[in-house]
Amino acid sequence: MRKELLDLLLSPTNLLGAATVSVLVTATVNYFFKRRENRHKAALDYEYEQKKASRELIARYKGRILREAVQMTGRQRNLYSNWKNGWMSKTPSVGGDGYYFTSTVYRFLSLYTLLHEADSEAILLDTDIAQKTDYAFLKYLTVMRWVMTDVNLFDGLQYDSSKSSDHFFSDDLRVCTKPCWLEGKVVTYDKFRAEQFVAVSTLPILDFFDGLQKSENRYRWDRLVALHLILAAYINKFGYDLQHATNKDIRGIAEQVQHRVILENLIAGLERHRLSRDSTIKNLIREMRKVINGP
Repeated sequence: MRKELLDLLLSPTNLLGAATVSVLVTATVNYFFKRRENRHKAALDYEYEQKKASRELIARYKGRILREAVQMTGRQRNLYSNWKNGWMSKTPSVGGDGYYFTSTVYRFLSLYTLLHEADSEAILLDTDIAQKTDYAFLKYLTVMRWVMTDVNLFDGLQYDSSKSSDHFFSDDLRVCTKPCWLEGKVVTYDKFRAEQFVAVSTLPILDFFDGLQKSENRYRWDRLVALHLILAAYINKFGYDLQHATNKDIRGIAEQVQHRVILENLIAGLERHRLSRDSTIKNLIREMRKVINGP
C-alpha cells in the first residue's frame, strides 16, 4: 500500500500537476502583494504631492497676506482715533485729496484679493492630508472671508440680511477683487487710485466704507472690528514677535465694538469653524469674554 502511494506521488503526471499548482499559487500571491504594494505607493505619492502643493500654496500667500493684514490693522488702529475727522468719504473735502479713504479701501481690497486668490487654489487641495499648521492656515483664510460676509454675525440685532448694507454677499466680494489682481499680483496703489472710480465692480466696496463712523446707527463698524480681531489672531499665529498684539491690545480692539452681542456671535462663528481649539484663537476668545463680561 505504501509503495503504491509513493509510486503515485512520484509519477510524472502528479509531479507536473504539483508544479503547475505551485506556479499558479506563487503567481497569485505575487500579484496580490504587488497590487497592494502599488496601491500603497500610489497613496504615498498622492499624499506627498498634496503636502507639497499645500506647502507651495502657503509659501506663495502666507507672507503676502501677513503684510496686508499688518497694513490693514495699522489703518484700523489709526481710524479708531480719527473717525471723527470725516476722512472716510469717497467725496474729498475741500482742499483734501481723499488719500485716507482711498488708501483704506485699497488696503482692504489688497487683503481680500489675496484671500480669494489663495482660496481659488486651495480648492484643489485635499484638506484631510494637510499637515496641522497648513490646515490652520487654510481655516484662518476661511474665517477671514466669513467675518465680512456672514449675517450670523448680527444675530440678535435688527438687520435686513437681504440687503448688503453692512455685509458683503460672498460672490459679490469676490467680483470686487478681480480688477485688483493683475499678472499674478495685487495692482499698485497708484493704478488702483487712478481707476477705482471708473471700475464698476469696486463700487460696493467704496459704498461700504463711505461715511464710516463709530457713532452711526449701523453695524458695519462692528463688522470691521470683528475683522480686526481675526487679523490680530492671524498676525499672532503667523507673524513676527514684534508684530504681535498683546492681550491688552486685543481687549482694546474688542472694546471698539458698539454691540457686544457681536463678540458673542464672533466666538460662536470661530467655534463653528473649529478654530476654538487653536491656541491663538483660544486666547483671543478669552480676552473677548473679558470685554463681554465687563470689569
